[in-house]
Amino acid sequence: MFRNKNDGFKIGDRFVAIGRESISWEIELVFQDPNKIPHARLRRLDNASIQRTFSFAALMNPDMFRRSEVVATGA
Repeated sequence: MFRNKNDGFKIGDRFVAIGRESISWEIELVFQDPNKIPHARLRRLDNASIQRTFSFAALMNPDMFRRSEVVATGA
Protein backbone atom coordinates (compact mmCIF):
# COMPACT_ATOMS: atom_id res chain seq x y z
CA MET A 1 0.00 0.00 0.00
CA PHE A 2 2.72 2.47 0.98
CA ARG A 3 6.04 2.77 -0.72
CA ASN A 4 9.17 2.49 1.37
CA LYS A 5 10.61 5.81 0.21
CA ASN A 6 9.78 9.39 1.03
CA ASP A 7 8.20 10.22 -2.36
CA GLY A 8 10.58 13.14 -2.71
CA PHE A 9 9.34 15.01 0.37
CA LYS A 10 12.03 16.75 2.39
CA ILE A 11 12.43 19.43 5.02
CA GLY A 12 11.74 22.84 3.52
CA ASP A 13 9.26 21.65 0.88
CA ARG A 14 6.24 23.94 0.72
CA PHE A 15 2.59 23.19 0.12
CA VAL A 16 -0.63 25.15 -0.19
CA ALA A 17 -3.75 23.71 1.41
CA ILE A 18 -6.73 23.49 -0.92
CA GLY A 19 -9.94 24.98 0.46
CA ARG A 20 -11.60 28.24 1.35
CA GLU A 21 -8.30 29.70 2.51
CA SER A 22 -5.04 29.09 0.68
CA ILE A 23 -2.79 28.41 3.65
CA SER A 24 0.91 27.89 2.97
CA TRP A 25 2.79 25.21 4.90
CA GLU A 26 6.44 24.10 5.08
CA ILE A 27 7.76 20.67 6.07
CA GLU A 28 9.87 20.82 9.22
CA LEU A 29 10.13 17.09 10.02
CA VAL A 30 9.79 13.84 8.05
CA PHE A 31 9.22 10.58 9.95
CA GLN A 32 7.47 7.20 10.01
CA ASP A 33 4.84 6.43 12.59
CA PRO A 34 5.00 3.16 14.59
CA ASN A 35 3.13 1.41 11.76
CA LYS A 36 5.83 2.50 9.25
CA ILE A 37 3.49 4.98 7.54
CA PRO A 38 5.44 8.05 6.36
CA HIS A 39 4.36 11.43 7.73
CA ALA A 40 5.52 15.03 7.67
CA ARG A 41 5.09 17.72 10.31
CA LEU A 42 4.31 21.05 8.67
CA ARG A 43 4.27 24.56 10.07
CA ARG A 44 2.24 27.47 8.76
CA LEU A 45 4.32 30.10 7.03
CA ASP A 46 2.20 32.97 8.35
CA ASN A 47 2.24 31.69 11.96
CA ALA A 48 5.09 29.32 12.88
CA SER A 49 3.38 28.40 16.17
CA ILE A 50 0.74 26.43 14.22
CA GLN A 51 1.89 22.94 13.25
CA ARG A 52 0.07 19.95 11.81
CA THR A 53 1.09 16.40 10.95
CA PHE A 54 -0.05 14.82 7.69
CA SER A 55 0.61 11.46 6.08
CA PHE A 56 2.43 11.49 2.76
CA ALA A 57 -0.78 10.14 1.23
CA ALA A 58 -2.58 13.33 2.31
CA LEU A 59 0.20 15.53 0.89
CA MET A 60 -0.05 13.71 -2.44
CA ASN A 61 -3.85 14.15 -2.59
CA PRO A 62 -4.57 16.99 -5.07
CA ASP A 63 -7.91 17.62 -3.33
CA MET A 64 -6.02 18.52 -0.13
CA PHE A 65 -2.66 20.04 -1.14
CA ARG A 66 -0.60 21.29 -4.03
CA ARG A 67 3.14 21.83 -3.99
CA SER A 68 4.24 25.42 -3.82
CA GLU A 69 7.21 26.66 -5.77
CA VAL A 70 9.65 28.59 -3.64
CA VAL A 71 10.78 31.79 -5.27
CA ALA A 72 14.50 32.27 -4.69
CA THR A 73 15.66 35.76 -3.87
CA GLY A 74 19.08 36.51 -5.28
CA ALA A 75 21.61 38.94 -3.88
